[in-house]
Amino acid sequence: MAMKRVLAFCVDKYFRLWIRNEPILDKSQLFPQGQAFEDSWQQIREEVGHYLESKWQQVPEFSQVDAHQYDIANTDSHKWKTAIVKMYGVYMNESISPTLIRLVRENDQTISSALISCMEAGKDVPIHKGPNKGVMRYHLPLFVDSGECFLTIDGQRVDLTEGSGLLWDDAFPHGASNFTPSTRVVLLLDVKRRLPWHLNWLYERILAALRQTEEFKEAVRKAQIQ
Repeated sequence: MAMKRVLAFCVDKYFRLWIRNEPILDKSQLFPQGQAFEDSWQQIREEVGHYLESKWQQVPEFSQVDAHQYDIANTDSHKWKTAIVKMYGVYMNESISPTLIRLVRENDQTISSALISCMEAGKDVPIHKGPNKGVMRYHLPLFVDSGECFLTIDGQRVDLTEGSGLLWDDAFPHGASNFTPSTRVVLLLDVKRRLPWHLNWLYERILAALRQTEEFKEAVRKAQIQ
């Protein structure tokens, strides 16, 4: 979404003046709530698995929801699908996983977005950067086959393990690879940073403005799974 990228660019430039951190973050210190998701990961996995089995054809590809992701999502013939349950504060597709929805709602003020990311076998997402440093990315693998399935974050390879969460800053260059014979299914959460009041105020105002754009409303419509 063009408006999203313009707003994100402005915020990112300002936020970088205030925020300094390593690419991989301490989840126990910065997102202790993640432990509740890890404690329930098998139940989330079971519910998500049943949902995807029945709805796979209807789950949209990432670039169908946000056309600006086309360049990184369509570099090969393998699909990258996304089942979104919360997008910048707007809930949807709540039948994906009752357990997941409950946990996200319990942390409503902390989690701005939540989705299930599904990368088919052989999918390789090239190096790219997230739009801004207003949030941290929490990554909880639900279905990961043995073999070559990993993230590359600021040049560092991070292998994925089912049920083991990872907190990181996606404003650093990163990519994702699934060179296994099975679809990789991961829960992604955008976790709000603990910011100085003026940065928090700015970020919330920008999110509010974003939610009023036609581009965002169209993305919400496209993300609905029938």
